[in-house]
Amino acid sequence: MKTQSGILVAVCVAVLTTGVVAPARAQTDSASASDAQREEARELFRRGRELYQRGRSEEALEILTQAWNLYPSWAVSNGMALCVEKLGRMDEALTIYERSLVEGGDSIPADQRSQIEERVRELRRELRLARLSVVTSPPGAAVTLDGTVLGTSPFEGNVPAGEHAIGLSLEGHDAAQRSVTLAVGETRTVDVTLVSGVATPIGPTGPGDSLTRLAVEGDPAGAAVLVDGETVGVMPVAGAVVTPGEHLVRVELGDRAWEDRVTTAEGITTRLTVSLGGGVHQGWFWGIASTAVAAAAGAAGTGGYAWSLHDEYETASLARQDEIRPTGELMMDVADALWGVAGAAAIGALVLFFFTDFGEEPSGTVWVPEPTLQGADDDTTALVPPLGL
Repeated sequence: MKTQSGILVAVCVAVLTTGVVAPARAQTDSASASDAQREEARELFRRGRELYQRGRSEEALEILTQAWNLYPSWAVSNGMALCVEKLGRMDEALTIYERSLVEGGDSIPADQRSQIEERVRELRRELRLARLSVVTSPPGAAVTLDGTVLGTSPFEGNVPAGEHAIGLSLEGHDAAQRSVTLAVGETRTVDVTLVSGVATPIGPTGPGDSLTRLAVEGDPAGAAVLVDGETVGVMPVAGAVVTPGEHLVRVELGDRAWEDRVTTAEGITTRLTVSLGGGVHQGWFWGIASTAVAAAAGAAGTGGYAWSLHDEYETASLARQDEIRPTGELMMDVADALWGVAGAAAIGALVLFFFTDFGEEPSGTVWVPEPTLQGADDDTTALVPPLGL
């Protein structure tokens, strides 16, 4: 806690010697707080500091939050982060520390800024996080991490350290994917220029378009799509240009993958629908379901024993009744608690049932549109087999 104390002392000195709470950078002059609000925020900050020093972190956090709502500042945010960290909420503390750095900007004295930055780095290491920034040209692309949507570019945030697949999609552009391995505490920027794409035809391409395309959709979004070992994007792929003929198509995300040989025809968009399955590991379902069964069995057994004591109680002597009563009451309380656990676990198992992977194998379906013929009058007629053939 030596680092925390140093940060708190630095903050208090900075605020109390200047007599002003540093304003958030986002505030404009027209929207700045009144003198009365600043003075009230300053007084709340003093009270919060005193409560923190007396070990009353939860109360201090409440007071400092009031001060921040009156007059946002890096100093108050920093005090809030100290309180939250003292309460053991490390994820939240990290977020508030980072906010204080943004709010203060260049107005934070260099030594205090370096202390806060060091605490941010320490928390990222403790939480096994890395800092990821994703920038695209043009901006506004949907950003996914291992199939989970993070937001739109430019994106910046903390993510778990390790190996990840970053998926990028923007209307009118080819989907893109980047693989990245992030070390604990590392800060990394991924900069991607998206290639302008051509809309995928929903049926056979016309005579003016001789390109051969492969469109891949399905779940989960963000899975990598490879054609003959080369990555062509992440699902959904609007229409990757390929050569006519047979190709080995592979769709993968994490440890789940589907692959098969797909034959494409010249001037045709072949559409592929893939499901990698997945979901919550079935061990969770069976574990919770087993808990429900075990708790119900325990409740039935305990309740049965309690009722047997009840029957004995009716005919027992007064002395024996005094012996039976506390045990019987305890057994009934235990039975009630176990029935509650059994009911909650049963509901949890029922919910998990719809999200559990029970060993579903990845699957894929290929649809190739029928080609078109150019008639003598330039009319296009689809080749449809006669009914019944």
